[in-house]
Amino acid sequence: RDCLLSRGLGDVYKRQVSIAQNDYGVISLEDFDSSSFPASGEGTLRQAIFNAKANLTIAEIPPSDPVIIFRPGLIGEIKLITGALVLDQSSFSIIGPGSEQISISGEDTSRIFFVSDPAQDLAYNISGLTMTGGFSSTNGGAIFSDESLILSDCVLSACAANNGGAITNEGILALQDCTLFNNTATIYGGAIENFSGTLSPVSYTHLTLPTIYSV
Repeated sequence: RDCLLSRGLGDVYKRQVSIAQNDYGVISLEDFDSSSFPASGEGTLRQAIFNAKANLTIAEIPPSDPVIIFRPGLIGEIKLITGALVLDQSSFSIIGPGSEQISISGEDTSRIFFVSDPAQDLAYNISGLTMTGGFSSTNGGAIFSDESLILSDCVLSACAANNGGAITNEGILALQDCTLFNNTATIYGGAIENFSGTLSPVSYTHLTLPTIYSV
């Protein structure tokens, strides 16, 4: 198990986006069956990720990377029903309204984010979300990443994996103002397994078992 609190990395920052009401990418807490895409996916986070990969989002972070944001007032839990959200093909950001407002659950059956593109090096920013109930029988209960990933203002809890209860990093990982607690790994890294990756320094307030494992 773990309890880890990260603070203030200079390379990590929060981005504010202001766009028109009808430009928000996520307006629904539903997930959808990928076999019926796109008919049943409108307004969901999974749909917005598909759009970002195709660079279809109207709101953009200069110079060109798309950004996914949530409709103001949207509060609750997104329960993933068809597996992990896959981040690949293009770089983009997911900016949640705050970890106390939106949570994403793997329902103890799947990872939450799989961040990997074997064809190219990509960069992602995820902020303002809670990730809970992520599970992998291999590595990275909430997140597996071999790309460049910045997490800020996120909570990762109650996730489990063989290695890296919350996160397995094989790329570049930075955390700012993130809390990781009650994650478990069967072998290494209750919170984070850093496997041949680059992990920015983090600080923690309490450890009950080894939290970060690096090789």
